[in-house]
Amino acid sequence: MDYNNAINEFINYALHHRLIKKNDICYIGNRLIDLLKLDNFTYESFKHNKTIDDVLNSLLDIAINNNIINDSTLERDLFDTKIMNLVTPMPREVEAKFKEYYAKSPKNALSYLYNLSVDTNYVRLNRSLNDLEWKSSSKYGELSISINLAKPEHDPKEYAFYKKIERAKVMYPKCMLCRENVGFSGSMIAHPNTNLRFASIKLDGKDFFIYFSPYSYYKEHCHIVSYEHEPMEISDRTLVRLTEFVDKFPNYFIGSNADLPIIGSSVLSHEHYKGGVFDFPIEKAQTILRKTIDGVTFEYLNWPLTTFKLTTNDKDKLISLGNKIIHKWKKYSCPEINIVSEGTVNHNSVTLSVRKVEANYILYIALRNNRFDDKQLYGYFHPDESLHHIKKENIGIVEVMGMAILPGRLHKELEILRKVLNGVYSEDYLDEIKVHKKWYLSLKGRTYTEADIHNEVAKKFERILECCNVFRYASRDYVIDFIDSIER
Repeated sequence: MDYNNAINEFINYALHHRLIKKNDICYIGNRLIDLLKLDNFTYESFKHNKTIDDVLNSLLDIAINNNIINDSTLERDLFDTKIMNLVTPMPREVEAKFKEYYAKSPKNALSYLYNLSVDTNYVRLNRSLNDLEWKSSSKYGELSISINLAKPEHDPKEYAFYKKIERAKVMYPKCMLCRENVGFSGSMIAHPNTNLRFASIKLDGKDFFIYFSPYSYYKEHCHIVSYEHEPMEISDRTLVRLTEFVDKFPNYFIGSNADLPIIGSSVLSHEHYKGGVFDFPIEKAQTILRKTIDGVTFEYLNWPLTTFKLTTNDKDKLISLGNKIIHKWKKYSCPEINIVSEGTVNHNSVTLSVRKVEANYILYIALRNNRFDDKQLYGYFHPDESLHHIKKENIGIVEVMGMAILPGRLHKELEILRKVLNGVYSEDYLDEIKVHKKWYLSLKGRTYTEADIHNEVAKKFERILECCNVFRYASRDYVIDFIDSIER
């Protein structure tokens, strides 16, 4: 194994991406040989031509050979962030540079932070490039489907389990979103954040910070997180913050998950929002009903979930009407169609998304309810268990807007399914994809191309979203009655 070449590949990568300067070479090389338990290195300058994955894999192989780590994805990820941290600027330097860019162009400030996150491999862009993505038509318009190979799949019940763990011991950091994660090495249950860097911003006079997600569901996928570890809450100030964000960064959208279990974020203990640069399918949805309410254009969309679209160039009117709708919904109950807003806990909330197009603010409000009981253990408005073979996680803002984030296991499972359906594999292979057996039985009888299977997956996703429709047990008249109540 050529240790010296591997070290020089790393140094030349860092020089090429301007993470270090020439007078840093000896220091970085020495820190690296210490980390890898080597004795020396000799610097050699050559043109950088490898991906960061290739560069890091050579160094990780050295670490494995020297018995520093085991050869597992988890341990490789934990260790490669330590390597990248050697050439990642200090947090204070990143903050200063962000402010410098922001003074001239907020858009360029975010571009700087994003490019830094990619160059330092916090955003593992090469992994997301391997994600399987396609678009499929539905009765609601085009839907986006993505099989995400970087992010593990979670069962909603797991979140309750992890919550018990948090209560059982002192957690540091308190959650995966806390600002104390910056520089944190991670563990077997905590994401490595050694090379995490963020930038501070203010929204509604409150301190937040922004960083880019390592999973990259879509272009420049970012999190906007409160400095304080405080529970998520859809309050009267939420829309103030979301609209202020798009004023600062008009090329980005920003959204908030619901603030309740099952229908909301996987991290309800910490106030945060999602943002990025992406045109979601919901933005092309057709309109069922359009009217003007309080000087704002109001649209009831033809969408799997009950969703309203508000458009105006008057930010105050948008916030006022938006909050009015949210308050109405939080108190809305109709037991005959299984909507109960309050019991021992509140059940109604909303998923929100805001963007700015020229002078207009556009707000999407999707109505949500997380009620469950012994009859519906996962929830009345959660995907039915018959659909969990495709996705069983919480349906959050990205899915609500029409983009499926499906588990990486499907990449292999769908290929096996197609080959069994086409007779290439025998039915014995169904033992490897037992969760799909009923689906297989419903599909068998014809041959399928890869595109055919993709369309069948999209049909499942469409049904998943329909299960989350709070008026799924009622006629459209109930929705119209609710809309009428907004004006009363």
